[in-house]
Amino acid sequence: MFTPRIARARREMKRARCAATEPPPLRVAVVGAGSIGCEKAVEHFGHATNTVVTVVVDAHAPAAEQLARTLGSTVRHATQLTPEILAACDMVYVAAPPHSHKLLALRALAADCHVLLEKPIAASSTDADEIVAAAQAAERRGVHL
Repeated sequence: MFTPRIARARREMKRARCAATEPPPLRVAVVGAGSIGCEKAVEHFGHATNTVVTVVVDAHAPAAEQLARTLGSTVRHATQLTPEILAACDMVYVAAPPHSHKLLALRALAADCHVLLEKPIAASSTDADEIVAAAQAAERRGVHL
């Protein structure tokens, strides 16, 4: 006989199996707290995409602090993308001005992080070629546009 109690037990068992197999969320560093960085960070990172923003980086400290506060009480903020920040994240989302993309992408790839770049990929075709070469050389990571 199928009772509500059995149905509830089955649902709880299914939930436990799903929770056990779900990978941990990707830890994201958002670089650039301007209008694009704010919009994309709020819209695209979170439970639905199995990501969590751990830090917001922007040269303008008040902007980084404000976006970090908007995203949650546990989100840190900084003015530079440091090795310590890179070691604590899985992915770097770059929404900073294009002239900074090359440096930021190369640092993130060297730290074994995924890189998600806003367009344009770089300020010049030479910089873009260097980013692509570094992404191809990275064993497990890449650049996503």
